[in-house]
Amino acid sequence: GMIFGTASLIDGLIRKMKKECGDDSKAIITGGEAATIKDFLEEEVVYDENLLLDGLRIIFQKNKTT
Repeated sequence: GMIFGTASLIDGLIRKMKKECGDDSKAIITGGEAATIKDFLEEEVVYDENLLLDGLRIIFQKNKTT
């Protein structure tokens, strides 16, 4: 029930965002349960397992002192 409910919630958010931002918008899904939930979504998404970690690495590299 939780997975179906979460997938429905995400699908609804994606549809709402596409309506506001345009149909060519891309939704990115990431996070701990994204690998499971993405298979239950009706809307098309881009799955990026390491998006957060990649972003943190970039921020760290830009801010570290040499």
